[in-house]
Amino acid sequence: MRYSNAGDGSVTLQLRANVTVNNALYGDWFVFFKSDSLYEIRDGNGDQILNSSGRAIQGSVNGVEINVGSIGLKFQALEGNRPFAFGDLARARIGRVMTIRAETDTAGIFTLMRDKDLNPPAVQIFVDNETPADGSVIEPQPEVAFLITDPERHRPACDSAAA
Repeated sequence: MRYSNAGDGSVTLQLRANVTVNNALYGDWFVFFKSDSLYEIRDGNGDQILNSSGRAIQGSVNGVEINVGSIGLKFQALEGNRPFAFGDLARARIGRVMTIRAETDTAGIFTLMRDKDLNPPAVQIFVDNETPADGSVIEPQPEVAFLITDPERHRPACDSAAA
């Protein structure tokens, strides 16, 4: 299991010219590397972002900037000293920052949120850079990679009766 990317390049994400922080589509966005030269854009669930033809939006390392109109973002990946490899990942989060102010006369430990995540993470399996079909035969000594995403990883509990 790897705990860091093989590649040491950079990934940039920018809001498109017609998008501001007030109208940006909030969420997590991933650049998932399919090889040392090819990447695709995925949402916070790990699902591919599709173009109008229903195909995964892909880009080339050191290629032109990708404009993803459906989410209002631009992506670009540039190589570093070490090439990217299948399974390398970059994540960006678009969202507002919440500020909480409080006063208390009591000392102690306070919790602002608590987690009630009852759903397990989603796991995608890749064998030799492909998603295996049910019942497929896998050759000996394959390269196996996992993409694990948990869309509820930071969902706070809600104490209201409507929740």
